[in-house]
Amino acid sequence: MVNGIRAYGVDTGSVVWTDEGRVGIFCVEWGADPRPTKTIYDRAHSAAATLVADDLDWDCIAQAEWLHLTGITPALSATCCQSTLDIVRCARGLGLRVSFDLNYRSLLWLPEAARAAWQAILPHVNLIIAAETDAWVLLGAQDARETVVRQIFASYAPDVVALTCGGDGSVAYDGDRFYQADTYSIRVVNRLGAGDAFDAGLLYGLLNRDVQMGLEYGNAMAALKMTIPQNIPLIERQDVEHLIAGKHAHLIR
Repeated sequence: MVNGIRAYGVDTGSVVWTDEGRVGIFCVEWGADPRPTKTIYDRAHSAAATLVADDLDWDCIAQAEWLHLTGITPALSATCCQSTLDIVRCARGLGLRVSFDLNYRSLLWLPEAARAAWQAILPHVNLIIAAETDAWVLLGAQDARETVVRQIFASYAPDVVALTCGGDGSVAYDGDRFYQADTYSIRVVNRLGAGDAFDAGLLYGLLNRDVQMGLEYGNAMAALKMTIPQNIPLIERQDVEHLIAGKHAHLIR
């Protein structure tokens, strides 16, 4: 797995290794309407479930502008739940901005446990990202999208709250302005990883201090990801910008 990441030019020099434990995995049983796609997790007692904040190379992390975390991590174990909170606190103490995607997984924990963990973590987060249904888990109720993002913003005081809304695109709120971006008509090949692709595009926009750009890049990257069989979005910046600009082609040669 580390070699696979390194192949894309990612520096893996600070990956934490251990001689004990096992690698957590998950399997996917692909479905077709009306049978749903099912995910089977096998992550109990994995090495990652024992990770603590002190294991990390904070000198390396301190060089970043943003630290991005997923809500799956605190669901893996009590240790990971505490570690996630410790990590966001350490990052903020070093002056980093923190991004957190709720990423609720009902097969890993109950809504009450997730909500309790998020309520401890989110006051330390600059960017809160949530699928619309995950935001309902956080709030314990369903409501209109603009109301949802405003409620989350009021409760945790981040810089930005972003909400993904499936076929309706995405929305965001920064305390002053409400943002919205449409999605694209796509033929889904593999939807796994689309949320991560959205997060990457959104963070790109925020690195440029532009929330609207982040939503547009996030939607485009998520749409392109869903056309790719692999979980990693093998796309180039030019692909994203062409889609945003409406320069769509069925064949390039």
